[in-house]
Parts: sequence; C-alpha cells; structure tokens
Amino acid sequence: MSIQQYKDQQTDQKDSFIELVNLSSNSKVSIFNLWFYIVAFVANSLKELYDIHEQEIVYLIDNQKIGSLNYYRTIVLAFRDGHTFDRETLQYIGNYTEAEIAEAQIVKRAAIQSITNEGRKQLFLKLATEDSEGNLQKIESDVLDRISAYMYPNINAGTYIEYFSDKADDLRIELDVYIDNTILSADGVRIDGTSNSPIPDAINSFLANKNFKFDGELVLSQLENAIQVVSGVESEAVRFEKVEASYQTPLSWEIVKERYTARSGYYQLLDENLKINYLIKE
Repeated sequence: MSIQQYKDQQTDQKDSFIELVNLSSNSKVSIFNLWFYIVAFVANSLKELYDIHEQEIVYLIDNQKIGSLNYYRTIVLAFRDGHTFDRETLQYIGNYTEAEIAEAQIVKRAAIQSITNEGRKQLFLKLATEDSEGNLQKIESDVLDRISAYMYPNINAGTYIEYFSDKADDLRIELDVYIDNTILSADGVRIDGTSNSPIPDAINSFLANKNFKFDGELVLSQLENAIQVVSGVESEAVRFEKVEASYQTPLSWEIVKERYTARSGYYQLLDENLKINYLIKE
C-alpha cells in the first residue's frame, strides 16, 4: 500500500466514530491530518523494511541450494573477465589482488527466471555491467559468449541458459508537484541554496538506488512516495500527468499506468525527458 492508502484507512476508521465524523482532517494544519501522515509514513517504512528483510532471508536460503535460480545468479556474479578459469576445478588460476578481482568481476547486476520456450523449459539470465561512473550499461555480445563458456561446467546436465543484456529502458515523465514556496522556489530550487534540483535528485536516486531490485517493477506509487518526502513538497501533492517507457531504438513510447518492468532490467531518465510542473496551492 502507499502512504495515501494508509492515511485513507485511518480517515475511514475515524469517520466510523459518530463523535469524530464531523471533525475535518482535510486542512493542512489539522491535527488529524498531521498525525495520520506521520503514522502512515511510519507504517509504510516498516512494511518496506519487513519486505527487504524477508527477501534477504529467502535469498540466503535459496543460495544454499545447488541448481536453484539464485545459485546460478551467484555463480554468474563471480565471473571474472580476463582471468583464467580452470574448468576441472571450477576455480580461477593465478594470484590476483582484491582490487584486480573486483575490477574483473564485470557482471554487476543479474536476474534469472525459468521460462518455457516452444515447450522447452530454460533459464533466462538478464545481466548488466557498470561504466566508470557506476551507471549500469549493456554487456556486449562477445563478453556474453565468454560468460556462457565460464558458466557451462557449472550448469546441471540438460539445463539451457539464454543470456541477455541491453541498454537501459528510457523513461519520460511529466508530473505536477505542489510546493511550499517558503522552502522551494517556483522552479524547484531550494531557497536556502542547499540544492538546485531536490525533486529530480529524489527521482534519480530512487531509480539508481542499489536496493531497487534489478529487473523489478517500477511502481509509480512507490516513486510518488519518494517524491512526497522531499522537504518543500506539500502533503498529498504529487500527480503524474504522463509516464512513458521505451526499450526500442529509435524510441517508441508506451504509456505506463502504474507498473512497468524494464526489458533491460534498469532505467534511464534523461533531463530532457523529465518535466516537473511546480505549483503553489492557493
């Protein structure tokens, strides 16, 4: 659920009491409104922390199972490009420093799923690497071939894996944000000078967050929550006018209503594809 949904639940519960139903909680300075937002924010944060904890426990258990999906994911993340791999011992040969090993481990993100293709079950492994600035990017086909050769002796007999990597899916977003003009200027700049782009920064941080699951869904209500907590954004004051995505070249945009899973597993939002309408409540 979103923060707003938690607030709505509390409002509905308040209105169920006859002695409270006529007390307004719509005003920005309403005690009900302020407390409902605090409780909703805490409840939403606890839910997200619990979800992360549950995912970590499941991940640790799955990684102990040889031949499981996470087993193959762990193996591919250990791939070292340019280092000699002994196919008999399934170990790398040679003496390398920790820095050299880290540099050679070029697979930075990996997602794996079991699919059925023409009646045949196979594994689909989606991968990405990073550039020098830490931005995710495509792994070229010749490197995918080397990854496939490395993976072969680690694969159970009869298991077929398809390897895939592509450029980031592009996003195009237009949204309305009501702001407190004592904190943010009409163009979204912090009046105290601490940030020129707090809302774009919050959006990009959300998309780039290392905890944002690779190959996971982009959920607009979660992105809304990330914007809503920026200082200077009014309560319940974020509205997406249009969200579109494209994985094709040239770009071919499709509308995102609430959820979207990137074909590449990750996203790119260029400055020219982000339009924020800063509004002030009358």
